[in-house]
Amino acid sequence: MFPENATETVDRTTERTIVGAFYIVISTGMIIPYAMCMYIFATEKKFQGVPFYRTAFFMGIMDLGQLTCNGLYAGLCCLVTFRMPYMVEKFNNSFLCMCWYTYTMLTHLMAINRFVTVYWPQKVDDIFSYKITSVLIALSFLHGSMWFGVFMWPDVYEYFSTDDYSFMFDFTRSKSLLAVQMNGYEDLVHSIGMILWYSLTYIKLRIKWVFYKMLPNKKVTEIGTVVKSVYIRSQIVSESIAHNNRKENKVLLQAVVLCSMDIATIVTYLIVELLPHSRWTSLISNYVWLFCAGNCPLIYLTLNSVVRARFLKMFCKNRIVPTGSDGPLMVGTPHDTIVTAGKFLYIVLIYIIEKRHCKLLERLGGTIACV
Repeated sequence: MFPENATETVDRTTERTIVGAFYIVISTGMIIPYAMCMYIFATEKKFQGVPFYRTAFFMGIMDLGQLTCNGLYAGLCCLVTFRMPYMVEKFNNSFLCMCWYTYTMLTHLMAINRFVTVYWPQKVDDIFSYKITSVLIALSFLHGSMWFGVFMWPDVYEYFSTDDYSFMFDFTRSKSLLAVQMNGYEDLVHSIGMILWYSLTYIKLRIKWVFYKMLPNKKVTEIGTVVKSVYIRSQIVSESIAHNNRKENKVLLQAVVLCSMDIATIVTYLIVELLPHSRWTSLISNYVWLFCAGNCPLIYLTLNSVVRARFLKMFCKNRIVPTGSDGPLMVGTPHDTIVTAGKFLYIVLIYIIEKRHCKLLERLGGTIACV
């Protein structure tokens, strides 16, 4: 018979191996489609110079950094039998922190872009010119680099714990607690900022729509006063003023979903802090972080017909996939979005079962084009 502690050691080793393998498989499964979407963003002519897509591209790069330094690194730590060297841990966790805070600043940039687009559509091209957008993106990276410096400080130490399956701080270092507090304050300010920007944006859109519905269609009132309601209507929904409201609402939907991912991560970690400490709650919170960082390709493939078409053509180049007549962003009602996503996942499942590559993609392109 094996001693009880020896059996426990064997069980824990098996558990670590399973957790580590799952980390690597999940991360790899999200990195590959994400990298393909970023390639599409970088090479698609329709996206060139558009502030929203430039911001989304760099957000994607930071997400890939998080998936690598969190998921792949965590899986490797669980699989190896030794602890990573000090400087490897130090650099990896500092770079992971840099990716996170660069990403959060870029989400603010995206939110402000949507805010300005809705409130001052005539000025958005000037406010978010190519040069100004480049400066704002650079400032986001500078902000992340400052956090990289904080975590590289000798008195701050974060590491991946194979006992908790998550990242932990070493509070024997004098500045680790201060770093955690700064981290919490910035995450709180970030969450409030996201809620504020998108709430104001929604209120403006709602007011605009209500005002539009209340305007009379006739140009002259009963007392003969000329009412420029038709002109006002044209100003509200004009393509030159509002930059095609229908398309902008679709872009706004993508922005809201993308920016809500980091809020979901922050809320999850706050909830876990209130629960009794367990390696399983730590593991779940870290998986939530991974899924929030890695699910953006599904958002793009569901909500963006240009990305979807380019993605399909990568696998079946002799098939021209329609992108729709209303431009690069095709989203109807929430029901349409759910139906599109459901059909997309269903056909992928059929592909896994039947293993018929091109037939899958042709059916997929035809199905999505009909939605």
